[in-house]
Amino acid sequence: MKDRKTNPWFPFWIDKWLFGSTRIELQPDERGVFVDLMSLSKKDDGFIRANEGVPYLESQLCGLLNITPELLKRTLEKCLKFKKVKKLDDGTLYMTSHDNYKLSQRHQDRLSGDPLITNEVILQEKICDDLTKLNIPYEKQKITNSGRIDIFISLNPPKIIEVKSDSSADKIRIAIGQLLIYKKDFPSAELYIATPEKMHTKILRKLEYYGIKEWSCPDSRHDGREADAYIYRERIKENKIKEKENTEKNNFDSLFEEFWKVYPKKVAKDYAKEKFMILARQDKIPELIKAMNGYLDFLKHRRIKDNFEQEPMNPATFLMKNRWKDYIDFKYMPPL
Repeated sequence: MKDRKTNPWFPFWIDKWLFGSTRIELQPDERGVFVDLMSLSKKDDGFIRANEGVPYLESQLCGLLNITPELLKRTLEKCLKFKKVKKLDDGTLYMTSHDNYKLSQRHQDRLSGDPLITNEVILQEKICDDLTKLNIPYEKQKITNSGRIDIFISLNPPKIIEVKSDSSADKIRIAIGQLLIYKKDFPSAELYIATPEKMHTKILRKLEYYGIKEWSCPDSRHDGREADAYIYRERIKENKIKEKENTEKNNFDSLFEEFWKVYPKKVAKDYAKEKFMILARQDKIPELIKAMNGYLDFLKHRRIKDNFEQEPMNPATFLMKNRWKDYIDFKYMPPL
C-alpha cells in the first residue's frame, strides 16, 4: 500500500450516500466493503494497490478488510459493472468517484500548512500584490467614518473588499453586515467578500440578495491571460461609465441653457444649475418643462386676470423642494 498522499479524513456526503445510486446497486454488506475500499483508496490518491504497478492479492485485501473472499469478489464485480471502480492494465484498481470525495482546497491547504488559510492579513497582502501587478489603484486599511475597510479599490465605481479567512456562516454574516455599513458612506461602491476557497452556492445566493459578490482577482498562479482579461474588462466598464456620464452631462448642460433662456428671472445661475442637474438625473425633465410652462401661465394669469405683477421666484427656489410640481397642471384661461 503506497502511502504518499494520506488524508486523515475525507468528506462523506449524506445525501449522496442515502439517496444516490450506490444504495440501489449494492447490498448492505457490499456497501460496507465499498466504504472500506474508498477509505483505502484515499491513502494513495484514489488507487487501491500494494505499490505502484503492483496490485493487491485477493488474500491481502481480504485480510486487510477482514472480509471473506466471496464478499470481496461479489463487491468488486458490482463496482466494476457500475463503474465505481476501474481496473487498470497493470491489475491495480482505481476509485472512479475519488474526485467527488476530495477535501476542499481550503482543507487541503490547511493540512499542507499553507498560512494563507488561517491568516487574513496574509490573504489581504496576496490580493494587494495581485492588484499591484495589474496596476489597479487601491488603498489598504482605508479609514472611514464607518470603520476600517480592508481593501478599497479606487475605480469608477469603487470596489470594497472585506477579507475573511474562510466562508463559514459566522464570518460571512459579519462581513455582510460590515459591507452594508460601508455602503452608506460609498453608495455607488461594488461590494465584495474575499475568502481563500470558492464559496458554496448557498452562500453566493445569500450574497446576491444583499448585492454583494465573491471576489476572484487573478493571482500569480495564472499565466497572465486572466489578469489581462480582468483589467481589460474593468477598464472597459470604467470607460463606458465615464462616456455615459459625459454624454449625460452634455445633454443636461444643453437642457439647462434652454431652461435658463425661458425662465423669467435670471439670478444665481450656478446654484440653479446644480438643482436642475439633480432633477435631470432623476429623469424629471419632461415634467419640469410642463411645470415651467404652467408657471409662466400662472404669472400671466396674475398679471392679466388679477392685475398684479407677481415677482417670479428665483430659479433655484422654483427647482427646490418640489415647488415646481405645484404648476404642472396650471393653464392660463383668458377672460371671456
